[in-house]
Amino acid sequence: VRYWLGVGGSWFLVDVTSFGLKIFGPEIVGEIFGADEPISAMCWQNIALNLISLPAFLLAIPLVRERGARWVQLRSCALNCACFALAALLMPLVGAGVQFGFVCVLYFTVSSGIGLTNYCLASQVQRLVGGDARRAQSTFIGIAAACSKLGAIAGMFLFEGLLDAYGIASACFLCCGMMAGGFALTSLFVDEEPTGE
Repeated sequence: VRYWLGVGGSWFLVDVTSFGLKIFGPEIVGEIFGADEPISAMCWQNIALNLISLPAFLLAIPLVRERGARWVQLRSCALNCACFALAALLMPLVGAGVQFGFVCVLYFTVSSGIGLTNYCLASQVQRLVGGDARRAQSTFIGIAAACSKLGAIAGMFLFEGLLDAYGIASACFLCCGMMAGGFALTSLFVDEEPTGE
């Protein structure tokens, strides 16, 4: 239960942020550049945001191999927490181009390991039960992944309400809190090499 809380709970919180940010990317870009922004420009801006995620994923793979999934997840949560806090505080003070730059950084950091490490940590559950534990591993991964989908749904509803009522800064503060929660759950309940304790 302890390991499940760490993996499933952090996956839920991280996906509130990840799915909220990426599903509402077009609305965020629209809020930054205004309703007068041509649709073709908005399309290219959203393509750029999504392409920024790819190098972040690729950079995370060797880090997970070298340092371990828990190490990468903790640093990724901390980095995201700091970036979302800075964005929430500074985006209202700067122009549209700099705001878009902040969103680019957020897309990069959200993709900087957490999506990969959640799967890695979930797959380590076989070590908890020992022996031939494929069913336990599959069940655990399924439950943890279900937590992530619940986080994605929560992120959609939370982002929509916050963006409409309070703007981008409020959504960034929410994401900062979610990443801080993911850091805390990973730090407290996930061991790099899980044991049966």
